Amino acid sequence: MPQDLPEEEAEAPKFTARQQRFIAAFCVSGNCTKAAKEAGYSEEYAYSIGSRLSKNVEIRAAIDERLAAYSISAALATKLNSEIAQSCVNEFLKIENVEESTKIQQPLQDYIEEILVEIAFEEEYAKRANLQEEELDEHKFKQRKRRRAIIRLQLQLENDSLATHTIAGPPVLVKRARLDLVKLAEAREGGRIKSLSFGEFGPKVELYAADAAIDRAARMHGLYEKDNRQAAGTEVEIVIGGSPKETA
Repeated sequence: MPQDLPEEEAEAPKFTARQQRFIAAFCVSGNCTKAAKEAGYSEEYAYSIGSRLSKNVEIRAAIDERLAAYSISAALATKLNSEIAQSCVNEFLKIENVEESTKIQQPLQDYIEEILVEIAFEEEYAKRANLQEEELDEHKFKQRKRRRAIIRLQLQLENDSLATHTIAGPPVLVKRARLDLVKLAEAREGGRIKSLSFGEFGPKVELYAADAAIDRAARMHGLYEKDNRQAAGTEVEIVIGGSPKETA
């Protein structure tokens, strides 16, 4: 009987379990320190270890591959974070010239005279229109209301000779800011704003924190990396008291 051939040794995993957790966590937050903590590395050295892992060539390739699987490339993630960082509410405001009505004060005596003219006009109209009984009764009722209004106004004028009456004035053009809802919806679809909802008092817009987006974009660009060996993906060991404290 031929002797069974030995089974081929299983290929050693490319990354440790903690490194795999780091890759997954970094793809979510873009923060190497936070990802290192979530992966189970020491909180005390999470910053150093996370920075090293994020610059490791193989780990960076795995991160890029996973981001691509999420339908977002590392370049696109950086671009999106940059756009978020530059977003502000002013971008979605549109300045328009709007015509608004005004109010002016009319001397009370002028207002009384206007009502007297109206009474005379309505009397002449009733005569020429040959109003029927029901129409005539309604006409007389409205005329009585006008005459009583004059009595009230005359009493006011007797108490205050400078009394005025508020009437509509000429319209004026004023600048008003309006939310551009189309632009807001497009930004929401593109992931540049956190939420867009409509309530009792109109649209409610929640932006992402710009400082956090700037921080993520900077980390993706490696702007916080001061050690060229880490930037090149060189293995760096954290040593305390002459012995390794934490390794990936």
